[in-house]
Amino acid sequence: MLQFPIFIVPMTIVSMVETTVSGKRIVELLRSEELQRDAVERLEYPASDAQNTEVVSITSGNFTWGKLLMGKTDRDDDDDGGEKSKTGDGGKAENEKSNDSGKKKKSEKGKKNKKGKSEADDSSDIMETEADKVTLSDINFVCNKGQLVSVVGRVGSGKSSLVSAMLGDMKKLSGKVTVRGRVAYVPQQPWIINATLRENILFGHKYDEDFYRKVVKTCELEKDIEMLKGGDMAEIGENGINLSGGQKARVSLARAVYSKAQLFLFDDPLSAVDAHVGRNLMKNVIGPSGLLKNRTRILVTHALQYLPVCDNIYAMKDGVIVESGTYSELIADSQGFLSVFMGGVDGLTTQGQENMDSETSSNVDISTDASSKDVDGAPGAEPDYTEIVRRISMKKRLSIGSLGSYAGLNILQQLEDDDDDDDEGSSTTKDKMVVTKQQKPAGESSSEETKDEGALIQSEESEKGNVKLSVFWSYIKASSISGMLLYVIFAVAKSGFMVGASLWLKQWSNNNSLSQSMQSGHSKTYYLLIYGLLGFLQAISYSLENLIIWVVCAIRAARSTHNGLLNGVMRSPMSFFDTTPTGRILNRFNKDQDSIDRSIPRAFDMWIQSMISVITSLLVIMGSFWMFAIAAAIILIVYAYIQRYFVTSSRELKRLESTTRSPIYAHFQESLSGMSSIRSYDQADRFLAQNRLFLESNTRASFPFISLNRWLSIRLELMGACIIFMASFFSVLSTYLSLSFISASLVGLAVSYSLDITQRLSWGVRQAVELETSIISIERNLEYANLPPEAPESIPDTKPPKDWPQHGKITFNNYSTRYRPGLDLVLRDINLTIEPSTRVGVVGRTGAGKSSLTLTLFRIIEAAAGSIQIDGVDISKLGLHDLRSKLVIIPQDPVLFGGTLRENLDPFSQYTDAEIWIALEHAQLKPWVLDYGKTSASNNAGSSSSSVASDAQPTITSNSATSSNVGLNLQIQNNGSNLSLGQRQLVCLARALLRSPLKILVLDEATAAIDVETDRMIQQAIRSEQFSDCTVITIAHRLNTIMDSDKILVIDAGQIA
Repeated sequence: MLQFPIFIVPMTIVSMVETTVSGKRIVELLRSEELQRDAVERLEYPASDAQNTEVVSITSGNFTWGKLLMGKTDRDDDDDGGEKSKTGDGGKAENEKSNDSGKKKKSEKGKKNKKGKSEADDSSDIMETEADKVTLSDINFVCNKGQLVSVVGRVGSGKSSLVSAMLGDMKKLSGKVTVRGRVAYVPQQPWIINATLRENILFGHKYDEDFYRKVVKTCELEKDIEMLKGGDMAEIGENGINLSGGQKARVSLARAVYSKAQLFLFDDPLSAVDAHVGRNLMKNVIGPSGLLKNRTRILVTHALQYLPVCDNIYAMKDGVIVESGTYSELIADSQGFLSVFMGGVDGLTTQGQENMDSETSSNVDISTDASSKDVDGAPGAEPDYTEIVRRISMKKRLSIGSLGSYAGLNILQQLEDDDDDDDEGSSTTKDKMVVTKQQKPAGESSSEETKDEGALIQSEESEKGNVKLSVFWSYIKASSISGMLLYVIFAVAKSGFMVGASLWLKQWSNNNSLSQSMQSGHSKTYYLLIYGLLGFLQAISYSLENLIIWVVCAIRAARSTHNGLLNGVMRSPMSFFDTTPTGRILNRFNKDQDSIDRSIPRAFDMWIQSMISVITSLLVIMGSFWMFAIAAAIILIVYAYIQRYFVTSSRELKRLESTTRSPIYAHFQESLSGMSSIRSYDQADRFLAQNRLFLESNTRASFPFISLNRWLSIRLELMGACIIFMASFFSVLSTYLSLSFISASLVGLAVSYSLDITQRLSWGVRQAVELETSIISIERNLEYANLPPEAPESIPDTKPPKDWPQHGKITFNNYSTRYRPGLDLVLRDINLTIEPSTRVGVVGRTGAGKSSLTLTLFRIIEAAAGSIQIDGVDISKLGLHDLRSKLVIIPQDPVLFGGTLRENLDPFSQYTDAEIWIALEHAQLKPWVLDYGKTSASNNAGSSSSSVASDAQPTITSNSATSSNVGLNLQIQNNGSNLSLGQRQLVCLARALLRSPLKILVLDEATAAIDVETDRMIQQAIRSEQFSDCTVITIAHRLNTIMDSDKILVIDAGQIA
């Protein structure tokens, strides 16, 4: 009786330990540093008649991305309050004076120390940070109501950080930040949700057809919507996978405009669009005659040609505002930062001014009408998200099958269904509770029909009915067939030794009940030794059984299934990732793989042990009372009947629970990546409401499973009682019939085994169900492991020579392609020859097919017709590794991995430090990396001892190697989140340049987020002798980038224009 509880105790201890560890991790998360609530003081937007009122004001601000090690107490704040208010007033007065007089301000950068503190500052005013590094120092910034203020500077100068400081995302060390009114934020890297294009623009606001059409038109999205299958109801996938970089930027811009905010923060939105599109956006949206002309706008930009139309300009360098003023004032100083900064772009400013002045009359109608009627109109009522969740939870109207995207969470539609039933005349509630209501525009087809046409993400499919035997067999093969056989052998041996020990104990008991003359004559020691030997063999068998199942089979199965899953996903074509949310993939690698690692081996182990124990117990009982066999057959049939019902229901519930878990992962990951945008638009409540809906849907699938277990328990306990009754009944019956072979020890043995069989049968049924429901994880992982793969990585028969390509000649022959079967062609009948060592500039409207042209070279998308040849070799005949390893591309969206800078540049350790530094120099990153190395070395030396620091300070040259090594060990966070977008692009550029000598280099908007001067220097490096034999294909929106290309290729609507 004690065996089973003792067997459960270790499992309980393990669960308790896991619970404790998980609890500590959760507590650590809950106690981690939170957003600094007082970083920004938010006030109401100035009244309509208030002029020259500060909407954004930063006074003596010092900010950091580092972690604060110590904060100030209330007393400290009180003590510093008077001094701070003086500093703030002084800064404010100075700014107002500067704005009124128009006099240019120069920063006192030369009077600051390394940490960005001025001589007059008290060091106690700045909190201590983890890296003891201030990102933005002594910031004084003012933007008045209705102004267009521009922020310029080189890559990594702190422009995006300044915007983040206004949003409250950075940690404020000192100073004062004031922001008035509702904020709309357009990030440098557009954040697109997995929904329809219209839902991305509305972003939770009420649909106003007239204003929506005006926003779409002014943001240059009309032609793009016409090209999309399904129009603006087309799903554009995770991170806007269905859109080009320029289209994503314009969708992000349209979202901001449609929000009817009062303060607009634009972080370089024009870098990803064509020159003429950027000009139109500036003229029709951002500029002084655009839709937002009466709104307050702060524009971070590298498009210096638009600076003349800005009311004020702030120039930044190394986290400091070095000068500010109007364009005419700053450009008048030939030695000023802006003049020097713009020295390499002569002619652009005049061109930009003329472009802004020309065609202004054509925009007056749109600007005036939109500004007065729409943008300046009162915003819609704020949604009551708490009420939304409450009502939906009560009504239970959410469809689980539609949880693949935001489109499946059309909350208002369900609420309106309820409201129509309750009160058709009430519209107040509907106006308040807006999440993603879609109305049918006049003259268009039904929204549902259009949405179906543009559907990209399909509902997650799951198998139906019994789990196929092939799934079980695949797990056994992954675990090792021989290992499983050995496991069963030792499990049977363990059970046999256990029964043998019981029978030996019965024999010992029988011997003691006989008279002394009839006893066998063996001593107690003899019986004890045999009994101990059987127990020892049982323990050995049990140990070997667990060793094989957990150390051999479970680990091999986990490794095999994970590798198969990883290989299946990694070898899948891009079309799979276009149509599959990341949450589904993460669900397989997370929860499903965890079930394979732990749940399946445990369930299999317990089920085998339970079944063997049941069989041996039945044999013992039937060996004692043969009549029990009849009752046992009936009871087992009833058990099988109950199990069939339970397994069927629990299996489908498990599949449903697994399916509803994927949207939770996808939504959580998407929310984390867009946290700045969610906060800036004040949409946190809406996203929390959506997260609750996903969780409730998953819970609705989990709760019935718990109830189903209670249903099973009642019936299994009842059947167990029947078994005990039958065993006791037959023992009494045998005694009543005076059968000679029935002894007291035999009756005790049979009854004790009947008590044990009750537990074993109940546990066996549960584990059989657990095994079948857990094996669904194998089923789901096999689905991805068996995905249709890309072409082979290597084809021996067509393997190119090691020195291929020798020249770099590229030929397109009647080439056409599409992204997925069933979609329209994105490139049509391309006939093109690029001669060796030619530099080709590719231009065209956003979405014309420029990036698609580069993807074809790497066979990311395959040919629908025609062929591509490189140096006379048809690339469709090559293995993908053989092809892609010979080409180099710098993608539009830079990709970096968590690790050091060295690991990101040279992941396979193929290059020396000297070669890495040459690549960094060509990419214009060497000064920045060296500066990081010197700063880190200085900080480390200072933290060691002051004497060491003093000795090391004068010998900075001799320590250059050390600082260089430290610089290469710069820690890069996942996706390079601790670098600016421009710096990320430069790192990717350095990684590509490291592979020289190259024969083919593709630059897909590689310098879009980089300032013009740095872009010019990079282009000079690419045109140097080192790359003279390289064929370079450059996609760029800046004409300067491609101006001196040997040839210009114009693409329009997927064809060569």
